[in-house]
Order: sequence, then C-alpha cells, then structure tokens
Amino acid sequence: MTADAYDNALILLGVDKGLAFIQSHPKLGLQALYIYKDTDGTIREKYSAGFFEVQ
Repeated sequence: MTADAYDNALILLGVDKGLAFIQSHPKLGLQALYIYKDTDGTIREKYSAGFFEVQ
C-alpha cells in the first residue's frame, strides 16, 4: 500500500522533481523509472540512481 501512495505522488511531481524527492529522502528506500515523451515527442527514460540495484 505504501508503494502505491508514493507512486502517485512521484507521478504528480513529474520526472525531475520526483527524482529529486527520491534522492533527498534516501531513508524511504524509493526507486523509480520514468518513461516519458519529451517536448519533441521522443520517448525517453530516466531512473533513480539505485533503480537497477533493487532486488
């Protein structure tokens, strides 16, 4: 249930603010992968520093 609450907040924050939130609250243990279209329509992805370390 906690993960669902944080994913909603991270989506609302958007890519840059969401990743900044994760970085500034390491005790929460959150990781995220954002897949999005940039302003010219190119599909991009950004992820938090520890995303690929999650087991």
